[in-house]
Amino acid sequence: MTPTSKLEFGYGPVLRLAVAICLAAAAPTTIAAEAFGLSLQSDNDEYAGFNQRDRWYSNGARATLTQVAERDGWRARMLAAWCDRLAQCAADATPAAMFAIGQNIYTQNDRTLSVPLAHDRPIAGWLYLAAGALQDGDDARDAVQWQLGVTGPAAYGEQTQNLIHDALGVDRVPTWRYQLRPRLGVNLHVERNRRIGLGSHLDAVGHVSASLGNILTQLSVGAMLRLGWGLRGAVFPSEAMLTAGDGHEPRGVSLHAGFRLSAVAYNAFLDGRSFGNVSQVRHRPLVGELFVGVGIPWYERGSLRITIARRSIEFQGPGVDAAHFSPQTYGQIALTWRLP
Repeated sequence: MTPTSKLEFGYGPVLRLAVAICLAAAAPTTIAAEAFGLSLQSDNDEYAGFNQRDRWYSNGARATLTQVAERDGWRARMLAAWCDRLAQCAADATPAAMFAIGQNIYTQNDRTLSVPLAHDRPIAGWLYLAAGALQDGDDARDAVQWQLGVTGPAAYGEQTQNLIHDALGVDRVPTWRYQLRPRLGVNLHVERNRRIGLGSHLDAVGHVSASLGNILTQLSVGAMLRLGWGLRGAVFPSEAMLTAGDGHEPRGVSLHAGFRLSAVAYNAFLDGRSFGNVSQVRHRPLVGELFVGVGIPWYERGSLRITIARRSIEFQGPGVDAAHFSPQTYGQIALTWRLP
């Protein structure tokens, strides 16, 4: 086992250089052929099976473009300095810039009510842009991204959901006039994953990530087992808002299963103020998630990953226990292409 295969984590120094790295990543540069990657991810509770309720984390969508930096370019040198001095990135990792656009939609447990319940989570939308950098290797991944976005009517959560519901012939949610109030959100997210080979067809991936900002502040740890063919890379399944896009396309079919545990200090989607409604809920300090899924090669340059996740209830407050809410199950569908 090489030193880069070990589970080595740490984020204090990374935060100090996050701004400089993201600005460097956004700068134009000359790149080689096949230097682009496109990842599309869609999260929805309906993917978890028939007759699933459209509730809570109702929908998440994100498009991520990665752009490999030339190894002799100044941006790649800055990323290498970040890794050598602060992040302990893998020696074989490929430096890349990352750009994304995404949207999250949150609704209540019963979406047919005309007035939201005070003991249920607020209705909310979140529309954001993201930019950052990542180092992606066969056994390691390090990523940092800034997110800038808005909540409230400018997030277009109501319009997006109405468009989808109208197309599917589903009733509209009538409580969007009580959604989370407008807020300009800025969030920093850093992630570190490490892969350990356990055999020719088995490996493990360890994960740690941190988010800091006025939208989400939390620390997460997790682990995942994978069984399959051609295992490589250290991508860890995450909801669309927190992903940095997929890395290496798989050489064969693989199965994955794991967990994530998050210590939450602030969640604007639960702790923020709504229009015309006083919410009685606040975030839970600990949130757990179990997941299982499959990864499949997609033609010669792409991959398809399908994951089903079971998440514990994210909020607490008067009346929540009496409501007998059950944990949420939702699905993730992620498509990735290497673009010539």
